[in-house]
Amino acid sequence: FCPRCRKRIGKKHTGCPYCGLEIRSRCPRCGAYVLHEWRYCPSCNLDVWEAPSGQPQYFAQSPPAQPAAPPFHGELTRPMTAVAVGESVRLQVLDSETGEAVRNAKITCKGPTEYATLLTDPEGHASCDGAQPGMYRILVQAAGYNDGQILKELKAGEALDLTSRIDPMPGKVSGNVYDAATKLPLFNARVKSDSSRVRVDTASDGLGRYEAASVPAGPCILTCSFEGYQPDRQTCVIPPGGEALIDFALQANVGQGIPVATDEAPSESAAQ
Repeated sequence: FCPRCRKRIGKKHTGCPYCGLEIRSRCPRCGAYVLHEWRYCPSCNLDVWEAPSGQPQYFAQSPPAQPAAPPFHGELTRPMTAVAVGESVRLQVLDSETGEAVRNAKITCKGPTEYATLLTDPEGHASCDGAQPGMYRILVQAAGYNDGQILKELKAGEALDLTSRIDPMPGKVSGNVYDAATKLPLFNARVKSDSSRVRVDTASDGLGRYEAASVPAGPCILTCSFEGYQPDRQTCVIPPGGEALIDFALQANVGQGIPVATDEAPSESAAQ
């Protein structure tokens, strides 16, 4: 509402179309829109009443009470949502392989309005409110993922709803293969994947340990086989840029497996 004639006016009006009163102007430091009843710029915290542009005419005698300005650090800080004037840039970050939301991804938005680094919520969302029209470069960074970047123009009166699909870095899978009964390691047991998307084909060493690197992140089905034993099949999820640990305890077929030494004396039939 206009403070002079009390008529309803739109958010984008710089002055009242009915009585001609100037409602808001641009900050002399950063160019953000500032309503005349605000003493401090919502973007850079400049005291606009003390700026060369002077105080607004209808508050020159008795300006309204307003809390003291918060401390100013750096050139520009992120505008608070409660006092933001402008458009919105909304972004969702997704895993390009699984389509799942990526939480805690760091978002750096640079353009006419500068923002501090944001973090995506559990749904993969982040928003920059109070953005001024212009060209914005948005950098997306997340642990275990390759960086993503979006270059987009924000037009006046519009909001940007963007989706960034970032590629996960490959991970690795490792573990141990051993006899389920004796717990002894199995040498040269084969570990393979059952998917054409994830290619794993390796063997265990003398300690029963296996490892496969540069494995695409995401769900994976592994099968371990060894002569004289029943194969074991397990499902795992390889984290982006991380490692999945999968152990295989193979069951020996009847009458087979690794012989185990005992202290018992052989029977007479066996001795004969």
